[in-house]
Amino acid sequence: MAKRSRHVLRGIAAITLLFLLGIYATPVLAAVAQPDSLEIQMVQAYQNTREDGDQCYLVTYYINYEVEEEMPDEDADELFIFRLLDADDNEIASAKPFPFYNYGYDVGVVAFYLEPDEAPTWKSSLSVQ
Repeated sequence: MAKRSRHVLRGIAAITLLFLLGIYATPVLAAVAQPDSLEIQMVQAYQNTREDGDQCYLVTYYINYEVEEEMPDEDADELFIFRLLDADDNEIASAKPFPFYNYGYDVGVVAFYLEPDEAPTWKSSLSVQ
């Protein structure tokens, strides 16, 4: 019985070691087709929504796949990240799209909420990537 216990403990130790060293299989997404177009259609900015000095940016986008069979099986929030940039192209915030319609493809929305201490100067030049 003691011999069996040692084998079990060695097996557990080996599995634990593999996880600690990162030598284990991790699932990855296969390459997906690029969209035929991705457009930022509209950006709406709001100030003082929850507290003085905060900002919220709502972005409407359009991700187009001409051939429906090329549309990824994954939701858009698993494949795309939108970035809010200042005039010097420094990232202020990043966010995933909200896949409320057609898995996040075609017309969609993404939002950036910034606390007062994170928010840029109101009406400064910003862009969305």
